[in-house]
Amino acid sequence: MAKCAYCAEPLPDSDDEECDEGKEEDDGGCGEGGFCDDFCREMKEDDRRWDQETLGFSLSEQLAKACFLGDESRVEKLLIKGAPVSQAVPGAIAASLGCALRLTPLAAACMAPNDEIGQTFGIVQKLFDCGADSHTAAVCETHGGHGGPPSCLHGKAPCELASSNGNEVLIRYIQRRVSRGRHRNAVSVKQRAQNAGVTLPSTPDGVRDDIANGSPGSRQRAKVQLQRHQKACHQLVSREEAGSVSVHGAWLQNRARSLHNEALARSHSKRKANGKVAAALKRRKEALAEENIALSAQLRQSRST
Repeated sequence: MAKCAYCAEPLPDSDDEECDEGKEEDDGGCGEGGFCDDFCREMKEDDRRWDQETLGFSLSEQLAKACFLGDESRVEKLLIKGAPVSQAVPGAIAASLGCALRLTPLAAACMAPNDEIGQTFGIVQKLFDCGADSHTAAVCETHGGHGGPPSCLHGKAPCELASSNGNEVLIRYIQRRVSRGRHRNAVSVKQRAQNAGVTLPSTPDGVRDDIANGSPGSRQRAKVQLQRHQKACHQLVSREEAGSVSVHGAWLQNRARSLHNEALARSHSKRKANGKVAAALKRRKEALAEENIALSAQLRQSRST
C-alpha cells in the first residue's frame, strides 16, 4: 500500500481511479511519493527548501537559525533529531547594528521581533524543557566589545536580549525559569490528579486527629507520616503527568530517543575501536612470544655446539 511521502500514513485507495500517465508521483499520483493532503505537500516542500538553504550546516547551526527566524515547527523537528541546545554558533546578523553575532539558540530566539512573540514564546519553552543554557552571553564578532556602537549586543545574556527587544513576556518567563529554587505549582495535587486520571490513596486513619489532639510524641510521628503520604501522592501525580502521551511529551520523548540512539552509536564505535586495539595488542604479544621462543632455541643450540 502506498504511503504519504511526508507523514508516512497510508494513502486512500485509488484502485478504482485510473492513473494519468503524465502525472508525476510527487503530485499525488499512484505509487510511492503521493501526499495525504495539501498540508503534507506544503510541509514536504518546506523541508526541501530548508535542506537547500542549510546545506552543510550542523544541527546546532540549523537550530540557531530556526530560532533566529522564529520558526517553531522547524525548531521542534531539529530538537527531535537531537540538535544541541546550548552550543553557541556564528552566523546571526544584526543588520541595524552592523554586527555579526555568535549566539546560543535561546539567545537567538530572544532576538525575535514582537510580532512573532507567539512562536518565540513556544520556542523558548521548548528550549528550556530540553535544558538550554540561559546564561551564555552573545559575542559580537564584528566589534568584540571594543569600539562598537552603544547598542552593540556583545556580552548580553538571553534575558538582556529580550529586554533590549522589548519582549516583556519573555523577560518574565526567563526570569522565572532561571531563578533559584523549584517552581511551585499553583494547581493543587487533587486537581492535578483529577486531570491526569489518577486515584490518590486516602490519608492514613487518625493522623490528623493525632496532629490536632495528640501528645507531643504522637503529634511529631503523625506529622512525619502525613508528610510521607503527601510526598507519595505528589510523586504519583508527577510520574503520571510526565508519562502521559501528549503533543508536548511526544516530541520530547522522541528527542530523548534520538539522543539515546546517538549515545549507543558512539559507545558501539568506541567498543569496536577498543576491540581492534586489543586484538592488535594480542597479536603483537603473540608475535613477541614466538620471537622469544625462537631466540631461546637458537641460544641453547649455540651453547650446545
